[in-house]
Amino acid sequence: RSNSASYQGGAIYQGTINNCAINNNVIPPCPFPAVNGGTVYRASLNDFTVTRNAVLGSGRGGGLINGNANNCIIWGNTAWYSPNCYFSAATYCDTTPAINGVGNLTSDPQLVDDLHISATSPCRGAGSAAYATGLDLDGEAWGNPPAMGCDELLENDLVGPLSVSILV
Repeated sequence: RSNSASYQGGAIYQGTINNCAINNNVIPPCPFPAVNGGTVYRASLNDFTVTRNAVLGSGRGGGLINGNANNCIIWGNTAWYSPNCYFSAATYCDTTPAINGVGNLTSDPQLVDDLHISATSPCRGAGSAAYATGLDLDGEAWGNPPAMGCDELLENDLVGPLSVSILV
């Protein structure tokens, strides 16, 4: 969260990452003619939520570039060209514009914050068990089929007293 880089991969540069959220990362304007990959460059993401990342200036792929995504939400990122994904492969992902691949959506994921999906999210139960490993970001088991993104919403956890606090 909140990383920056002068060139490609403001948060991740290569590798395979599972069950995480990446948000608020940025590549500022730089002298390179076309900066790429505001958040993730040449990496594989599984059960990820990639939101509110940016490539400033003339860059491409504010979310993911030259990568692979499975069971991911890549939404609300910004770049001059192809703000969410550029030159990437995706399966069971929610992003715009549409990416060719099995099980992909272009619907608003209905996030309640940078990581969690709402009870009415089209991403609930829309992922593939083939890519869901371990536990979600909150330590909860994946459903069958799992949700897209890093969060599995369990309705049993939506009960109990409500608490409100005000920070000044």
